[in-house]
Amino acid sequence: RLFKESRRRWFTHALIFYGFTLRLIAGLSLMIWSRYFPESSIIWTLINKNSLFNGLFFDITGIMVLSGIVVYLIDDIKRKRISGIPSRGRFSVYLLGLIILSGFALEGIRISMTVFPLESVFSIIGYSIGKSLFEGKNLNDIYPVMWYIHAGLYGLFFASIPFTRLSHIILAPLMYYKNAKNR
Repeated sequence: RLFKESRRRWFTHALIFYGFTLRLIAGLSLMIWSRYFPESSIIWTLINKNSLFNGLFFDITGIMVLSGIVVYLIDDIKRKRISGIPSRGRFSVYLLGLIILSGFALEGIRISMTVFPLESVFSIIGYSIGKSLFEGKNLNDIYPVMWYIHAGLYGLFFASIPFTRLSHIILAPLMYYKNAKNR
C-alpha cells in the first residue's frame, strides 16, 4: 500500500525497517544456533566481532538505517505544514540516528582498544572512526560509559514508542490483521 502511495516513503521505510529487521534476524539466529550447536566452527566465526560477516553486515545495515533517516528528515523539512495539525515529532528519528552513530563510535573504540586486529578492517566505518579519533588513546574508562550511553539510548527509544508516532510499527500490523479478519 505504501509503495503505491509514495515510492520514496516506501524506500525510506524499507531502509529503516529492513536494516533493523536484518539485525534482529541475525542476532536471534546466532543466539539459537549457538544454543543448539555450541561447538560449531561456523557459529564462532559469525560471533567473532572482527569477522568479515560482522564487519560488513553491521556497517551495511547501519548505513541503511542512517540513509533512511536522512531521506526522512529531508522529506519532512520539505513537507508543507497544514495549520491546525500537529507536526510530526522528530524525537524518535533523532534518537534512532543517535543509536546508530553511537554504535559506530562504540565499534571504533572497541577496535582501537584491541589494537586494530587485522580482520577488523572489514568494519570499515568502525575501523575508520577508531583510526581517526581514538588511535593511541587510553579508552578503558570511555568504553563502558559509551556502552551504557548506547544501551540507554536503545532503552529510551523502545520506551518512547507508545508516546510518539513511531507507535505505528505496532498499531499498523494490528490494524491490517483486524481489517483482514473482518473481510
